[in-house]
Amino acid sequence: EEGNKVLLAANSINGLLADTLKLKTNMEFSYFIPAKADSVFSVVYHQGQKDQKVFAYRDGITPVYFTSFDTLKTNVIAEDLKKNPIYISVKLGKGEFYVLSVPDIYCNYNVVNKPSRQFAYTTMSYLNAPVVRWDEYYKTYNDHITSKLQFIFNNDSLYAAYGLTLLSILFF
Repeated sequence: EEGNKVLLAANSINGLLADTLKLKTNMEFSYFIPAKADSVFSVVYHQGQKDQKVFAYRDGITPVYFTSFDTLKTNVIAEDLKKNPIYISVKLGKGEFYVLSVPDIYCNYNVVNKPSRQFAYTTMSYLNAPVVRWDEYYKTYNDHITSKLQFIFNNDSLYAAYGLTLLSILFF
């Protein structure tokens, strides 16, 4: 509310944030049924009222779009070919939330050596901030190991081997 900008890229938004921004999403399952070999998920990026660019993604995308949002505070920046909004900006006080419902565009597969990588760069350019804080809290590798033995105790095979080793020492 004090004037900061936040870029949030997530397939689903729930809880307090969804209630505050009045957001609801839906997944388009028809993209998962291969109709043709050249079927694509496409993004239409609106630069202005007249200018727009189309970015095509052949595969590797989970198509999710916004079904509900506050139209008074929200601006649609990009949508898919079916006119479903996928990238929006929501004003909150002096600040703004930029919400992207298709975070798969940031993965290496869709950024490296693909012409569609320009859309990923464009989404981040809306932040226009001298300092960017990147948070990967919900990544799978973000395991909080507090003790040296916790890794062993969380893995069933290592835990069994550890127990067998202790038992062997006791018998010896």
